[in-house]
Amino acid sequence: MIDGSGLSRWVKENSKRVFHCLAEAEASVHGTTMDKVHFHEVGAIDSLVDTIGSVLALELLGVDQVHCSFLPFSKGFVRCLHGIMPVPAPATLRLFHGIPMVCHRAVGELVTPTGASLMKALAKTFGQPPPFVPTASGSGAGTKDFPNHANIVRVVIGTLTDPSATVNVAVLETNLDDMNPQLFGHVQGLLLQRGALDVWLQPAQMKKNRPAMVMR
Repeated sequence: MIDGSGLSRWVKENSKRVFHCLAEAEASVHGTTMDKVHFHEVGAIDSLVDTIGSVLALELLGVDQVHCSFLPFSKGFVRCLHGIMPVPAPATLRLFHGIPMVCHRAVGELVTPTGASLMKALAKTFGQPPPFVPTASGSGAGTKDFPNHANIVRVVIGTLTDPSATVNVAVLETNLDDMNPQLFGHVQGLLLQRGALDVWLQPAQMKKNRPAMVMR
């Protein structure tokens, strides 16, 4: 169905990557092969809309990298086709393998198998994002209400900053209390010739009230 659509090659390939992750997880927990997996929990149409819609949105917004926060590991139970299951659901937990998580006090399902497969397939990193400048943002609310937090997913679009634009500068200093003051200027010149950005002197008073200079 995806290959026969009029979507771009990028959307097709990334959508299939998401479905591959989801099918692999479902096959693992059901003890079968990927070609025999049925997406009964979310429905084939819902899964297609969620997955392709998300990937298509990335293309339309010009997003070339996805960075995801730590996914929440909640608690409780969820009712599914096989009965009551612990949270995270088996397929979701299988998708969590290899992804850094944080425990969450919420009771209930916070990450669905489809959501986990999207991040598993598309996210470049999890946790703290690299330095960036936000340029746009948006939020989407779910229909389920939680007592202690909003059921909202937030997306921030931005431009990564150039790490080379930040320069680390070290400040070296030494106390001089037994040096001929006539040599201070000579030492300053030598340090500047060797690459120091600046050299300056500050009067100081050392032990036994001896006058001295701090060279930085």
